[in-house]
Amino acid sequence: MEVGPHVSLFSVGDEVFGDLSGVGFGGFAEYVVADETVIIKKPESISIVQAAALPMASVTALQALHKIPGTVEGKKIMILGSSGGVGTYLLQLAHVEKVQVTTVCSGKNVSLMNQLGATHTIDYTKDALDIFGSDYDQIFAVHGNHSLSSLRKLLKPGGSIIVVGGSVSRLIKALILAPVFSLTKKTVQTLAAKPVLKDLLFVTTLVEQGLIQPYIEATYLFSELPHALELCRGGHAKGKLVITMNELNRE
Repeated sequence: MEVGPHVSLFSVGDEVFGDLSGVGFGGFAEYVVADETVIIKKPESISIVQAAALPMASVTALQALHKIPGTVEGKKIMILGSSGGVGTYLLQLAHVEKVQVTTVCSGKNVSLMNQLGATHTIDYTKDALDIFGSDYDQIFAVHGNHSLSSLRKLLKPGGSIIVVGGSVSRLIKALILAPVFSLTKKTVQTLAAKPVLKDLLFVTTLVEQGLIQPYIEATYLFSELPHALELCRGGHAKGKLVITMNELNRE
């Protein structure tokens, strides 16, 4: 690591990490220039691979959980797409904040959801989404092919669906349906997550305290990047996939 002449927050040799999406990206590179305001020092208790799996997914999950102002504790939520990068963080953050969480995933990921703190888990290949009731405060649509109209029926009056990412067409549908939802005293909202440094610091502290953990399915060498991206495009990766620059950093 090198530092510019006006950098005051870091020194040569510091291990740092952060989300570069707000300053031009650059994560898939051996060398990158980053503004000191978008990165933080890596705590000694967190490995390089764990740090790489934190920035975008964990901050997106945190912002989704707090998209609607107010107390989170005690609410009943559902997460569709709970086994992916954002989903595994969202589940753990909700568990920390004492939320009743129902996760929706395929059968092969049920044990992982229970391990990470789910109250209930629905195997969408064989279970109905209303098996644990239809009185959810919030439903987080991280992934999944269920229509927004069908999800609306699972909400209690005043409840909300929060669309976290997904295809452009799904986001457009959410915007179109918003006025219709309001007629039933329910809402649908979209999340445009932003790289906020204080949010990254917050989730990093939770990792240091052992309250949440990055779930990393596999690490790949830089030369294996195309294969890793193909797995991501398939939408079936569990947790995060991490690219390392050399064999020494693999876990």
